[in-house]
Amino acid sequence: MRPNSFQARIVLGLFLLLTIAVVQLQAISVDAAEDDTGRSVEGEVLPQQTADEDYDPEANLPYLFAVFMVTWAGLFGFVFVMTRRRREMQSELNTLRKAISEQDKSREPHRRGPNE
Repeated sequence: MRPNSFQARIVLGLFLLLTIAVVQLQAISVDAAEDDTGRSVEGEVLPQQTADEDYDPEANLPYLFAVFMVTWAGLFGFVFVMTRRRREMQSELNTLRKAISEQDKSREPHRRGPNE
């Protein structure tokens, strides 16, 4: 059974949108980087910093948030698609059961044995 192409397009579109958002967040943070004098450091080579000097772990929070967004969106998209497929398969299974039971009912008079 093929997944609905509309649903697949929605999931793909959400994934692409979130990927673009992550790339834009990264571009904005790189463009906004400045050194201590307030000058833009885009394209310049910065001196190597020591491990303790100006380390800001909160600077990576937007990336962490973006990764969580992409992960959860992918998970919810997957669950949504799998739920729809399961419903479609259950519906098809019920239809097949009904068709088989109707076929058995129509054959029942012809199943008389030699003793009858």
